[in-house]
Parts: sequence; structure tokens; C-alpha cells
Amino acid sequence: MEALAGFSGRCLTVGIPPEARRLSLRAGTSPLQNEFAIWSTNSQLVTLRFQISPKCGNAIRRSGGGKAFAALQTADPMAKPIAELKSGQVQEFHELPSGLNLEIIVQKVGNESERRQTPLVFIHGSMHAAWCWAVHWMPFFSARGYDCYAISFQGQGASDVPQAAVAGTLQSHAEDIAHFIGSKFSTPPVIVAHSFGGLVTQRYLSGIGTNETWNAEGKLLPRPAGVVFVCSTPPTGNGPMVMRFLRRDFGASVKITLGFAAKMIGTSVSMCRDCLFSEDFPESELKEYMAMMKESSRIPTLDLRNVSKSLPAPRPPENAPPVLVIHAENDYIVDAEGSDETAEWYKTKPVVVPGIAHDVMLDTRWEDAARIVNTWLEENFL
Repeated sequence: MEALAGFSGRCLTVGIPPEARRLSLRAGTSPLQNEFAIWSTNSQLVTLRFQISPKCGNAIRRSGGGKAFAALQTADPMAKPIAELKSGQVQEFHELPSGLNLEIIVQKVGNESERRQTPLVFIHGSMHAAWCWAVHWMPFFSARGYDCYAISFQGQGASDVPQAAVAGTLQSHAEDIAHFIGSKFSTPPVIVAHSFGGLVTQRYLSGIGTNETWNAEGKLLPRPAGVVFVCSTPPTGNGPMVMRFLRRDFGASVKITLGFAAKMIGTSVSMCRDCLFSEDFPESELKEYMAMMKESSRIPTLDLRNVSKSLPAPRPPENAPPVLVIHAENDYIVDAEGSDETAEWYKTKPVVVPGIAHDVMLDTRWEDAARIVNTWLEENFL
């Protein structure tokens, strides 16, 4: 919609309908602000305060800032989910202290009497977003009594995009998860984390406390009831795995690098299948997921060079919650040694799922892995 705006210094006054709650204001393709607040929504005139760079300010002035008012295009930041949601699923947004919003896909148990006490929080990996859990695993687990919540990291899915080259760091993503959990739940959830989301969760676990209190400085993170690592990046990161791949199969290491660094899993059918899916996975579905992956990652989730400087992930505290480590037999990305390393870190053994590839939650035999997780949940949280 069009909004009438007055631009002066770092204050923008915009006339919008009184029911408006939040606007993302843009001049052409350049965002006007990285943080703002709506001071009033009870009148037709709303004042937003924001920070802009001199370059952006000059561009605004050149495009009409010399006038008392200029018409600026506004865009709703609450974008639609990348994938069509299934029955019972809704898209919500969690506001972080920065003012940015994380996309949350929610699927609650339909029958209150069947609801289990422990909710599940799903964390995605690189070039994915909350949608990857909504296809199979969220319907599966909600049907078994678990309220399900899938998070999209900043800059991924329909979450807000920070004004930075990358979406965040292991620490900042972990604190975003902690803020959501600390704000949302009175009962600790089980975190289910895939691939690079597992490395973020390892960082999270290094900062948990002995209770559920959220510390605004990030010194104490809310303790989850348990954690499931699904084909997780190991505590030492991708570096040692890449060296193993180079020794075993140089072509495979190049393919993995091109698939993710060059984002070719979103453009090459053969690359996407080799890296993420089984040989018998239907090509029509593969192409659908490729399009979603391409759309999911608007900026890189992490700066891998900076990530390597913070590894290995810290050892978990002695009071760490129970952990399940899932390894896919045909994983092209995370090798068996990588899953063994993760399991050793948490003093457990990996459970190998036969005949399945890296994208366990989407692949042909996704239900085999889901049933293993469900059995573990029943053994630990009933």
C-alpha cells in the first residue's frame, strides 16, 4: 500500500490505517531503517524512529526528500510461508529484542486431552527454513500428542533479514532460539536440530543453566528437556569432514562445496539429489524442494570462516539434558565419523537409520527416522 511520509533527520512520520501494527518501509530496494518503533496506532498518524546510513539518507533526499512529504512504498514484512501449510498449521512471528521477527510455523495437538507435556522445537540447517519440518515431521509428531514449533533463522524463510552480510553467528542464532524458548514455554521443550542447526544447538547447550530462567545478557539460557541431533554438523565443524572427503573422494568434496557455497543444490537436480536425497526420491518432489531451498536463504546463515574460529563447540555442562544422535546411513554431507564425534561429545551412541539420506525429514523413508525419535521421546518423557 502507499503511505504518505515526512522525512526529517532520523524521524519518519507516516500516515497509515489505525489497524496497522508494523510496517517495513523501503525507498526502491533500499531499506530505510534497521530498527523502529510504532509510537501510536490509535490515530491516522504514526511516528517511526529509525537508523539509516548517510548514503541511504542521501538517496531518500534525491528521490523526494527535499519535499515536505514523499510517497513511499510499504511492504508487509510478514511474508507468506515458502511452502503451503498443512491443515492445523499456522505461521506466527516471534519478535526479538532487536525488533526483528523470526518466522515460527506452529502445529498444535488437535485434541487437548491427547496433548503431552513436552513441546518440540525444530531447528533447520543451511538453505532450509521452518517449512522443511512442516511437510512430514510436524504432522507426524502433533498426531502423537506433541505441540510443534519450527523456527526460521534470521534471513531465512519468512524471517526478517538483518542489515548484514550474514544472518548471524553461532552465538547470536543460539540466543535467538533461547529468547523464543524463554518467552514462549513454561515447560521445557525438546529441541530437534538438523545439520548446521545442530551446531547452533551445540552452542546453545554450552550456555544452559540449571533451570528455565532467561537471562537478558545471554549468560543463562533456558534448559531444554532434551535434544535430538539429526545428521548434525559435529562439534569440530565441517573442516575435519572435508579433509576426510578429500582423502576418500575428491569429487564428493567438490560437489558438497559447490552444492552449498555456490548454492547449486537449489539449481541442479543431480547436485541436490546427490547431496540431500535418496536415489529413489521422486524428481517432481525434488524440484519442488529445490525451489523452496533457493527461496529459503536470502543471505548466508553463517560466515563459515568466523565459525571455524569458534570451534570446537564447548563441551556441554555436566547437567546436560538427554541427547539422541541420529545418523543417516546414506548421508553424503555428514559422515559416520562426524556423527560418532557428536555422540561422543554427549556421552551417547548414534542411532543409524538405514537407507536414508541427509534430508532425513523430507527423504523417501522419513517416517523410519521419525519413529526412532518418537520411541526415544516416549522412553524419556512419558
